[in-house]
Amino acid sequence: MLGRADDVINTGGRKVLPQDVERAIERSLMLRGMVRGSVVVGVEDAEWGQRVEALVTLEPGLDPDDATALVRSALRTSEVPGHMIPKRVHVVAELPLLGIGKVDRAAARRLASR
Repeated sequence: MLGRADDVINTGGRKVLPQDVERAIERSLMLRGMVRGSVVVGVEDAEWGQRVEALVTLEPGLDPDDATALVRSALRTSEVPGHMIPKRVHVVAELPLLGIGKVDRAAARRLASR
């Protein structure tokens, strides 16, 4: 099993592994040269239980207001199922990291919940 069980996002009864969405963002030809890094998290949602959201760092010169549309469009043209596509994309200067250089998913979740 990839990742930790507590990282799994349950949205509308469907399970989403954040690493699968992050990998799709990383591999997307549409996003190459635009998105430097990403982390995907589940944010509490009254209707769906959790909703999929992403934090991304962008290359300089890109408009942060376009990030959600860019990422959603790129993933819609890939083989990513609709329930795995982030509902919202947050642009951050840097992804939150733990001391060992690993992404801090708890901090990312807090940032996405704002």
